[in-house]
Amino acid sequence: AVVTGSNRGIGRAIVEAFAGNGANVWACARKETADFVADMADVAGRHGVAVRPVFFDMADAASMARAVRSMRSDGRPIDVLVNNAGIISENASFLMTSSDSLERVFEVNFFSQMRFTQYVVRMMTSSPAGGSIVNMSSIAARAGMPGQLAYACSKDAMETATIMLAR
Repeated sequence: AVVTGSNRGIGRAIVEAFAGNGANVWACARKETADFVADMADVAGRHGVAVRPVFFDMADAASMARAVRSMRSDGRPIDVLVNNAGIISENASFLMTSSDSLERVFEVNFFSQMRFTQYVVRMMTSSPAGGSIVNMSSIAARAGMPGQLAYACSKDAMETATIMLAR
């Protein structure tokens, strides 16, 4: 399994769940820290699986490509991709939401995740069983959140992409 945004919260719990069920995991995080590396080693040790930290910024296509190359060089097929990484913008009314903020949130929450999915799917198709993609969204995509136009729209874009990929 490959899990983005695995350094804390839901992503960290997903890594733990996969490892607890016997899966080897690529645990993706933006920044390398000794605490994260130690935590992933602890998860691996407790469950008897490999949990490999990999570091890249979703908004940095070059670092993402390097990370994917390192995963590919490992030679193990990937069965599951969980696109969990994401950011939320600062609360702002529509008129105060800058185009830079819109672009940054969409880059991390949608465009980079589609790019990453394209890279990873190529490694999934080498597995006879194929693979599964889980894209995390938010209730904000349906219910909206005051001051969160960029976030809600980026999550809605991810939901639509998920439907299209499934078809």
